Amino acid sequence: MKSLNQTFSSEATGLEAAGLRAGQVDQVSLLKLSSGRVWVTQQGRAEDFWLDGGDTLVLLPGSLIVIEAAGASRLQIEPIVLNSTVGLLQSAGRMLDGAAALSVRHVARQLRRTARALAGVSAWAMHLGR
Repeated sequence: MKSLNQTFSSEATGLEAAGLRAGQVDQVSLLKLSSGRVWVTQQGRAEDFWLDGGDTLVLLPGSLIVIEAAGASRLQIEPIVLNSTVGLLQSAGRMLDGAAALSVRHVARQLRRTARALAGVSAWAMHLGR
């Protein structure tokens, strides 16, 4: 486990299952998960986050961040340049993309569960109709 006082660098990092990284970022940064699944919590934020390969998350500076891998994972943390309106808009777009991707996955999961439940009800109704 890395020191809790670790400042994350922008180098890509691999984590094995149950691997843990803890530290902070010096400026607003973007966590990009290229593969695997991780749990992320950040001091001062009300919610924790589960990320899957391809997901991103904006990290805020100055507070403890803990990242734990659910399986072999590869991630990178890169500073976001906020010195222009364009940079700010790009950051907001990335954040919304990440939120939208999580929402779409959640809706798709719920739809699959509903479809399985309806298939079971349909089979049961056909059995009663015989």
